[in-house]
Amino acid sequence: MALKRRQADGHSLAAIQAELAGAADADLRLVARVPDELLTGDDAPGPADGPARPRFWAAAPAPPQEPAGRPAARPAAATARPVGGVALGGGAILVLAVRPDAADYAAIAGAARPLLELLADRGLLTGENPEDGSPS
Repeated sequence: MALKRRQADGHSLAAIQAELAGAADADLRLVARVPDELLTGDDAPGPADGPARPRFWAAAPAPPQEPAGRPAARPAAATARPVGGVALGGGAILVLAVRPDAADYAAIAGAARPLLELLADRGLLTGENPEDGSPS
């Protein structure tokens, strides 16, 4: 719902991904504008929404199945971690191992100016330019 709200507001998928990557449920509810009266208990749908559906996204994924007739080759285990992204402008997105807070956006935007100038000089930006460096 948060993604669709941002698309309806005219934001690009890349900007939405930068903003919402690793977002907590509470942050997604704010972006999605889900009224509190629709939530009861542990974010379960209210009685007006009918029976609760399982939260498939909250369950750990099943291990991959080996195809029949092939020897089992075990790739190195990848660890998924939440990330944070900041849209810098011109289609450039800074991906961080943590989610920055509101105070970080202005500092990141200021520090990114020389990099954005270099990318623009090399023709690597799309021309979009947010004013404050915060996620779009």
